[in-house]
Amino acid sequence: METKSTTQTSALIESRNQSLTEMNQSGIKPFGKHLGNDVFAWINPSIADLANTINSFPFPVMWFGNSETIKSLFEADLLKSGKIQTLVSYDNASFYDENKFLDFETNLFGCNDFSMAMQFSSLKTDNQNVLLFTFTGEHANDNYEILKQTFQ
Repeated sequence: METKSTTQTSALIESRNQSLTEMNQSGIKPFGKHLGNDVFAWINPSIADLANTINSFPFPVMWFGNSETIKSLFEADLLKSGKIQTLVSYDNASFYDENKFLDFETNLFGCNDFSMAMQFSSLKTDNQNVLLFTFTGEHANDNYEILKQTFQ
């Protein structure tokens, strides 16, 4: 009887720890300022929440995301015009060529890895911006850790 209770307790503790880890990773997280720009990161945002958040930012957004999330957001057609100033896909170097249909005044860039995309975060602009990093997919946690090392 005691081993069954210990096993159940261990399973409950492990489940609780996993829930806490997922909770800590969900939601947008502020990372302070970089070159005068506000920096935020978000692991696995829903498309509707992402659109609402981008629409609510008071400054133009420089968004770093994977191509699948970017395409999903634009296909949902939930963004207000002019909110995204620069768009960087960190998992598809040919993103620009494949997405010329995104007919808006935005700078489009594509890279093959997140470390390379991070170089765009140091672009000088005349106005204050929001740097938004979203992480989804297979390498979400690895890329989030790179961001944390860079900005914290």
